[in-house]
Amino acid sequence: MKYYIIAGEASGDVHGARLAEILQSADHSAVIHGVGGHLMIEAGVTLLFQYHVIAIMGFWHVLKRVIVLRGYLQRCKNDITSFQPDVVILIDSAGFNLRIAKYVKRQDPGIKILYFIPPKVWAWGGWRIKQLQKYVDQVVVLFPFEQEFFTAKGLTTHYYGYPENDDKQSKTDVIPNWIALLPGSRIQEIESTLPTMLEVAKRFSGYQFVICAMDVISEKHYRRNKLPENVEIRWNNVHEVLDGSIAAIVTSGTATLQACYARVPQVVVYKTNWMNYFIARILVQVEHISLVNLIAGQEVVKELIQTNFNTDRLSDQLTRLIEDPDYRNKILNWYGEIRGKLKCDRVYEKSCDRILQKNLSNL
Repeated sequence: MKYYIIAGEASGDVHGARLAEILQSADHSAVIHGVGGHLMIEAGVTLLFQYHVIAIMGFWHVLKRVIVLRGYLQRCKNDITSFQPDVVILIDSAGFNLRIAKYVKRQDPGIKILYFIPPKVWAWGGWRIKQLQKYVDQVVVLFPFEQEFFTAKGLTTHYYGYPENDDKQSKTDVIPNWIALLPGSRIQEIESTLPTMLEVAKRFSGYQFVICAMDVISEKHYRRNKLPENVEIRWNNVHEVLDGSIAAIVTSGTATLQACYARVPQVVVYKTNWMNYFIARILVQVEHISLVNLIAGQEVVKELIQTNFNTDRLSDQLTRLIEDPDYRNKILNWYGEIRGKLKCDRVYEKSCDRILQKNLSNL
């Protein structure tokens, strides 16, 4: 069979690579093309282009690059038409992937579409439900509350748990003065969050700050501001850095759960331009932005958003993470509760089983 996998960001590259490996192991005739990153390349996927060119977040940033994005979208449509896959696997990245789903189904309704990590329409973007219902055959969700939500909307939904557990080993020795900096997986996020992180690092000269960098993003974006002497960059090593850290400053996203599973107390940050923030405030329907707090249903880790994300407030929160053992233990205890809520039942393997069972046609 022929498969086309589209992952539009770093976390999607991880998922896409694991799915590709299992598909090839189960289906020796598998040929896989798509969009992703270096992990999918290593897994044997032939990429049309790498995800960083479409990894744009925020209404204003998308609007500014709409012509460029349309070009990549058309290239992807043409590639799918030429490749003629049996199954298309979409991973997150709703703005790009829902357009692909619509195109695929209109061109050939016989091509099956599995959405691995569908859009977070329970938080915002509820208008996308109709697109999912019309163009997607199945969805695989990572969180238990999503199964009930999407099933109620009439979508064939599968929940096997959160895959972080699949490969998680025991925590390595913590390095007493390491603090992880996770500025995001998109250029816009890095440019918005890293300067404040670096200013805070200057105030904590007795600690070593480690930036978790993505190889698909040019080093110039990490060095746009001069790095203090106590800051270093490590590439594609987020698990190792987190495992060795006593605390983390994390840009909101999947990385907040990575810190949870690594048992690293964290403060979550986010900042965007005023137009993106204004629109988001109108559309977003949830109280918290971090996955850790959303799953817990309350504020477990501090969120510093927009104007609250500044050097003084971030310094105060980092000091608390480092020096307040009761606060650290409270966070770590909640991490255990959160991990307990997220089962893990061979997520990738069972997702691939769905793909392989009569090419999704019996489901």
